[in-house]
Amino acid sequence: MSIYLSKVVMIDQFRSISSKLLFLFGLFLFTSILLIATVIWLEDKKDEANNTLDYLAEINFLIEKISRLERDFFNDEVINTRFYEQKTSPVLEERKQVLTNLVSLIQQLRRGSQILNKQILILDSLSDDLNRYEHLFQETVQLTKQRGFKDFGLEGTLRNAIHTLENSNYAFDLNKLLTLRRHEKDFMLRKEKIYTIKLKETAELLKADIITQNPDILIQTKLLELLQTYLNAFEELAKMEEVIGFDNSSGYRNDLTVIVVGIRARLATVNLQVRSTAVQRANIIRIALFSTIILSIVLILTFAYLINKMVSRPVVTLSKAVEQVIENKFEGNLSFEFRNNQDEIGKLSASFDTMLTTVQQSFQEIKKQNKDLAHKQKQIFSSLRYAQQIQQAILPDFDELDFFLKKYFVIYQPRDEVSGDFYWFYQVKEKLFIAVVDCTGHGIPGAFMSMIGNTLLNKIMGENQIDDPAFLLEILHVEVTTALHQEKKSNQDGMDISLCVLEPPTNGLRKITFAGAKQSLFYAKMNGNIPFAEEIRGTRRNIGGFIKDLSRYQTFENHTLLLPTGTYLYMLTDGLLDQQDRKRKKFGKIRFLELIRQLAPFSIEDQEKKIKTFLQQY
Repeated sequence: MSIYLSKVVMIDQFRSISSKLLFLFGLFLFTSILLIATVIWLEDKKDEANNTLDYLAEINFLIEKISRLERDFFNDEVINTRFYEQKTSPVLEERKQVLTNLVSLIQQLRRGSQILNKQILILDSLSDDLNRYEHLFQETVQLTKQRGFKDFGLEGTLRNAIHTLENSNYAFDLNKLLTLRRHEKDFMLRKEKIYTIKLKETAELLKADIITQNPDILIQTKLLELLQTYLNAFEELAKMEEVIGFDNSSGYRNDLTVIVVGIRARLATVNLQVRSTAVQRANIIRIALFSTIILSIVLILTFAYLINKMVSRPVVTLSKAVEQVIENKFEGNLSFEFRNNQDEIGKLSASFDTMLTTVQQSFQEIKKQNKDLAHKQKQIFSSLRYAQQIQQAILPDFDELDFFLKKYFVIYQPRDEVSGDFYWFYQVKEKLFIAVVDCTGHGIPGAFMSMIGNTLLNKIMGENQIDDPAFLLEILHVEVTTALHQEKKSNQDGMDISLCVLEPPTNGLRKITFAGAKQSLFYAKMNGNIPFAEEIRGTRRNIGGFIKDLSRYQTFENHTLLLPTGTYLYMLTDGLLDQQDRKRKKFGKIRFLELIRQLAPFSIEDQEKKIKTFLQQY
């Protein structure tokens, strides 16, 4: 009985979609891992073949580079006196490094999994050829050093002896000596043995001439020793030239060429064999990859069919029912019949039918509440628009600003319909009062504070005609605390202000008196051709709020500036400086100072456009 019950439980569990999907997913996961492993293995084999071909290409390149460096040595370095002075040359050093890299590459290639035994034998022979080649080349270099050039080696000995003979004041036929030198140069240039014979014949004639024209035995001996030293050095030099090789077809140079040709032939054989193997493996990889793709497609189609049968069709039926409900906006008496499946989708369908009935009942109630909310929202927005118009009305008129300020711009972009920021203008005789004010709070609370601040500023100036900005801020502080009863209540509402008094210019200078409550004044000008910008900080105290600890009380201070006409003043709230970029990094004072410094040469119109553009981009 217990066995039968366990079987029934297992069958019921397997009827669930989650069990079926889990089984299919496990099967699909196993197959996918197998396919991925196959593809990775195939790609690995393909990469190994490509790496082997890359090694061969690099080896070919290094062999050609060694051949080029060898040519450079025989063409240039052997006639370079620095080579004989320093006993080495950059060409030989570079060749040594290239050869080291070449040997290392051959060893790496030999250890590669793509290399067959017969190719290993060829690579071993290639390494032996390189060793013979290097040994022979080093012997050639040593012989070249012994042969010398100009004042070095055998050629130096030869030249020294003949020059000493030539510059002596003893009698001999100078034409014979010049003929001797010409045969020497002909041999050096043409590398033909006939000139060695001619040189020896001319030397015999010169010997006879020395004996004839110099009866003094000591002089004869001295001159003949010089001539013999010359002949011995020349004869040894000619033998070395022959051993080294007059060109690439003789001597050691010919042997080097033959070895290089053999190396290239062996390398070409390996290259051909590796490419043939790579092509064969590439074909196998293509067949395996194609088979893998076909198998993957078959498995995907099979899984898709099974999932569609178990999940997609019932879900589509349920989805169409949901769409119909949405199209009818949950209205009407809608009811649906679903197949009585025992899986999750069958249960979900039944739950949906129950939910639909409940939602339709709730929807009618929500529609009624929404209608009431819409009416109230309309009233609120209407009030906000009126408040916005009122706040706009208290701001200075642009015609008035145009008349008194001439060159200015205002960037006023409230976050909400109404704002706690405003700007203020007042004229007392020839003095112009300008303020930028940031009130506590945003939206409606800030707007109320801005109305209070604007009203109090106009009241103070209308009653007192004050021309001291710091004193004006002190009176404004008292008025705000009195109006809000802050000495009796705990609220600390208030405002931050930057306030400037501008006086008429005199002799190209304008007097500016600034006082600030937690706000700064910025200005920019041109010092010759150099733009300059600076911040004048206000007092670290705001307007409003009851100060309990009088020891921390700070009086507002005036900052008087004499600035040349053409200087730009900037007054702003922290709304601009607190703007953030995508990384939530604030715009900040440093960036603003640099911006206005760069804009100092521009007109006021261009500055407004560029600042707006820069802020938008930031």
